[in-house]
Amino acid sequence: MIYVNYDENTREIKAYYDDEISDFIPEPNFTISEKEHSQALSINANYVTNELRLIYKEKELSIDELKELKLNELESLKSSAENADILYKDKFYQADSKAKELLTQSLVIFSSVGAVPDNFVWKSSDNYLNIFGLDDLKNLSLLIAQRLQIITTKYWTYKEQIRNAENKESLDVINLEFN
Repeated sequence: MIYVNYDENTREIKAYYDDEISDFIPEPNFTISEKEHSQALSINANYVTNELRLIYKEKELSIDELKELKLNELESLKSSAENADILYKDKFYQADSKAKELLTQSLVIFSSVGAVPDNFVWKSSDNYLNIFGLDDLKNLSLLIAQRLQIITTKYWTYKEQIRNAENKESLDVINLEFN
């Protein structure tokens, strides 16, 4: 015989016991058939109804757990926005951390001498080589910095809203957008 042990307060299933294997079966419990046990396992039953039926019920997360999930989503969206390609002179250019590092190094080197080499090119996201001057490097860098400032401002605003949310409904209305 199979026994279902559950929490009387939350109605959450704690464990299943087979009386052929277990000498001790904790209370509260009730018996189910092998077929009912198999069905319960197949639906991942985790709760007992008042009528002693086994059901799957999605666990309600605490407000702190919901906030943590929303903060993780915020971090992911922020990272994607920061690393997205950026439009400059009708072309998209990479703006991930490697591209920003290369751009910064190029700006430091070429700004110190006041010019880029003749026929200097910068590769766009479509792998096309575009002639770039020092002003182009500066302008692309400025665009990336301006976008980063907008993203950072939105990020801190969203983060504060998430931290101040008092319930699931107030979290759900926070629409995380960086475009």
